[in-house]
Amino acid sequence: MLTSMVSTVLNQFYSVTDTNGMLHRGQMFVFSRAQAARLLNFPNGRCGGKLLDIGAGDGNVTAKLATFVDTVYSTEVSMPMVRALNAKGFNATHTAVLSHPDIIANGPYEMISLLNVLDRADTPLTLLNQIRDLLTPTGVLLIAVVLPFSAFVEMGTQKLPPKEVLPMNGGLCADGDSFEDAARIMSAKVFTPCGFEVHSFSRVPYLCRGDISQPYYVLHDALFTLKKSLHNL
Repeated sequence: MLTSMVSTVLNQFYSVTDTNGMLHRGQMFVFSRAQAARLLNFPNGRCGGKLLDIGAGDGNVTAKLATFVDTVYSTEVSMPMVRALNAKGFNATHTAVLSHPDIIANGPYEMISLLNVLDRADTPLTLLNQIRDLLTPTGVLLIAVVLPFSAFVEMGTQKLPPKEVLPMNGGLCADGDSFEDAARIMSAKVFTPCGFEVHSFSRVPYLCRGDISQPYYVLHDALFTLKKSLHNL
């Protein structure tokens, strides 16, 4: 209760992500390691090489993905979260853009994860195109996104519309569209034009720590594994 009250006060001055980092909270549960293994379906159980976890938060989900690779890199826009990630050995870069020199220099990556970030990105189409270029020819992109779709960007204490709008008409939360329609539209109108093919898909509950009014929130996440389409290899 005390932590929730402090969180409410801090949220008047800091973003939700920064507040969660300061209070060592904000953990999310998207999948277990076993669920990720089934979805990714790597030969011999791992892909090796390098992982880039974009918007990695406090690293609790990153830790599950780390078992599939040799080296982990991560990004975060929240400085408290960057410190948490580096404390866990996840080589965090404080950036919101994938054109950062460190991200380019450390690539290409055998796996990139984008977990509950796409709907909070200011330029999501640019982000997907940059991810495609950072992947190895056989690399995999793991995306989790809450559907039906609802996008906003945290700017300090404000929630603003993104500069780039994904073509998600027919799959929007505000219009009462269904999860299934949103997943179909995202695959056809977002991933395919960005040069990706969907290799696997799953629907999972997304559990994230809440606030003073509700300790946990349960949403519906779509999990996609994507690879570069043949003409983008």
